Amino acid sequence: MAGHFAAEGLQFFLDADGDWYQIDPPRRVYLPNPINWRPSYVRMTPERRNLIKKRLA
Repeated sequence: MAGHFAAEGLQFFLDADGDWYQIDPPRRVYLPNPINWRPSYVRMTPERRNLIKKRLA
Protein backbone atom coordinates (compact mmCIF):
# COMPACT_ATOMS: atom_id res chain seq x y z
CA MET A 1 0.00 0.00 0.00
CA ALA A 2 1.38 3.39 -0.90
CA GLY A 3 0.17 6.91 -0.37
CA HIS A 4 -0.25 9.54 2.26
CA PHE A 5 -3.02 9.11 4.79
CA ALA A 6 -3.37 12.38 6.66
CA ALA A 7 -4.28 11.71 10.26
CA GLU A 8 -3.51 15.04 11.89
CA GLY A 9 -5.86 15.55 14.82
CA LEU A 10 -7.50 12.15 14.43
CA GLN A 11 -7.29 9.43 17.04
CA PHE A 12 -7.70 5.71 16.43
CA PHE A 13 -7.64 2.52 18.44
CA LEU A 14 -7.07 -1.10 17.47
CA ASP A 15 -9.74 -3.27 19.03
CA ALA A 16 -9.12 -6.79 20.32
CA ASP A 17 -10.93 -8.15 17.23
CA GLY A 18 -8.21 -6.63 15.00
CA ASP A 19 -10.35 -3.80 13.59
CA TRP A 20 -9.37 -0.12 13.63
CA TYR A 21 -11.82 2.49 14.93
CA GLN A 22 -11.67 6.27 14.76
CA ILE A 23 -12.60 7.88 18.08
CA ASP A 24 -14.10 11.25 17.08
CA PRO A 25 -16.22 11.18 14.99
CA PRO A 26 -16.74 7.48 15.70
CA ARG A 27 -16.37 5.22 12.68
CA ARG A 28 -14.84 1.91 11.75
CA VAL A 29 -11.80 2.17 9.50
CA TYR A 30 -11.80 -0.53 6.81
CA LEU A 31 -8.27 -0.20 5.47
CA PRO A 32 -5.95 -3.03 6.57
CA ASN A 33 -3.31 -0.67 8.05
CA PRO A 34 -4.69 2.87 7.87
CA ILE A 35 -2.01 4.64 9.86
CA ASN A 36 1.62 4.46 10.78
CA TRP A 37 1.18 3.90 14.49
CA ARG A 38 3.08 3.30 17.67
CA PRO A 39 1.64 2.05 20.96
CA SER A 40 0.36 4.79 23.22
CA TYR A 41 0.79 4.94 26.96
CA VAL A 42 -2.84 6.04 27.27
CA ARG A 43 -5.11 3.08 27.87
CA MET A 44 -8.76 2.98 26.87
CA THR A 45 -11.07 1.04 29.12
CA PRO A 46 -13.20 -1.70 27.56
CA GLU A 47 -16.27 0.35 28.47
CA ARG A 48 -15.00 3.37 26.49
CA ARG A 49 -14.20 1.19 23.45
CA ASN A 50 -17.68 -0.36 23.61
CA LEU A 51 -19.30 3.09 23.86
CA ILE A 52 -17.49 4.26 20.71
CA LYS A 53 -18.47 1.09 18.86
CA LYS A 54 -22.14 1.51 19.92
CA ARG A 55 -22.22 5.07 18.53
CA LEU A 56 -21.59 3.63 15.07
CA ALA A 57 -25.06 2.08 14.94
